[in-house]
Amino acid sequence: MERASSTPQSFFARNAVLFSLLLPALLLGMGRGFTIPVVPIIAKDEFGATVAAASLMIVAPMLGSVLATLPTGYLIDRIGRRKMLIAAPLLTAASAFLVLRAATYPELLVYMTVGGIAQQMWQMSRLAAIADTGRQNQRGRQITGMSGVQRFGTLIGPLAGGIVGEVFGLRAPFIAYGVLALVAAVPSYLLIKESAPTVLARRAGRTVGEDGTDTSWKALLTFPVLVLFTAQFAVNVGRGGAAGNGGPYFIFAAYAFETGPAALGALSFATGLIGVPATIAAGHVMDRFGRKWAIVPASTLLAAGLGF
Repeated sequence: MERASSTPQSFFARNAVLFSLLLPALLLGMGRGFTIPVVPIIAKDEFGATVAAASLMIVAPMLGSVLATLPTGYLIDRIGRRKMLIAAPLLTAASAFLVLRAATYPELLVYMTVGGIAQQMWQMSRLAAIADTGRQNQRGRQITGMSGVQRFGTLIGPLAGGIVGEVFGLRAPFIAYGVLALVAAVPSYLLIKESAPTVLARRAGRTVGEDGTDTSWKALLTFPVLVLFTAQFAVNVGRGGAAGNGGPYFIFAAYAFETGPAALGALSFATGLIGVPATIAAGHVMDRFGRKWAIVPASTLLAAGLGF
């Protein structure tokens, strides 16, 4: 009996970081999904933005992600994964609530940029936490499993967000986003244990690198890594903000067809429906056959989709 009861316990113990990240991923994905159908309508109806100006609603969070990348990489090593995983949802909530008080379009864009910073903090910190604790033959499934959960939240959020925007006002979905982000910070605070090697070494009174591991940029930026970075850069330049179930597609729909929030929510659900099973399947492919067998077909399909 003792052996039977210890097996599930050891399973949850081995995957504590993963389970403690699943709920926040779902909540943050759902919160972001709430706002997807109303973002282009806010730009068009509240501020009278042109199509070019409305595209800045997509650019602003992406700019925040760029600005946050290097500082986040430094901080998750310096102060640890746990603090960043708590701070990111709190900053997300702050940016969502600030959107409610934005009186000018530039002010709104600033708050959207802050949201992009928070999103990048969360993304990089959770990947680092899984890299620290996940087994080598399970990391692909762990990463894509969590991404699949977040995509599921982003998938179902727009349906509710579109209706909320229609009934209670265009900015009301940001209230839901802020509340869900606050709730997402709770599991990280209660469950996540620090896993950053630099922080653990400092706590133990050791110096990082005593084990002979070379952590210099020269050792990190190997040829395969540089090739991967180049491919990632090229893909993102090509698709721009056309990622996930939103982006330029929604601006096109809002301006070309006068599509409302509820209809955009339904469109988001339809375009994102395939994303959840595809993401989970990609994790199994990466663990079984290697990362290349997921990256190359994905890039090919992305090119075909953008062409269509």
